[in-house]
Amino acid sequence: MLTIFSFIFVTGIKFYASIILIISSLLVLNKNSFFSLRKNILKYKKLILIFIGSIHGLTNMGGGFLSIFSSLINNEDKNLTRYLISYGYLIMGLLQYFILLLLEYKNLNFSKIYYIFLVLLIYFPSQNIFKRVNNFLFKKIISIITLLYGFIILILNFYFV
Repeated sequence: MLTIFSFIFVTGIKFYASIILIISSLLVLNKNSFFSLRKNILKYKKLILIFIGSIHGLTNMGGGFLSIFSSLINNEDKNLTRYLISYGYLIMGLLQYFILLLLEYKNLNFSKIYYIFLVLLIYFPSQNIFKRVNNFLFKKIISIITLLYGFIILILNFYFV
């Protein structure tokens, strides 16, 4: 019974999170409508970060929100945006890892540790692409990827329910 309740609860959160991701992405892509909201977003950034962390903890969907939020609070600076996203992922990943170590240390499996090398293989060539993209295009790319992610989660939410 608890498993069924957990599934329904997480599925509902994923549905609402995908809707919020889609709306957020559309607002960022439409600069004129967003500028009026930017002041309030900056005013409540601690609450927004708590929301992002909660969504990530419950559904593992915080990355899209973190990307949108990071691109909004730094005034079009792609380097700062990337830094904030990386820092956020580092904190979320470390928290998940330490919780797993505390609760499931007997069941941890490190057989896929070689994925670290895949990350390094992708990282260095992607730096050349990053250097060529200007701040405006970078913010737009993040918003489009987040918008697509929101739609994919929304569609999958209906497909697997």
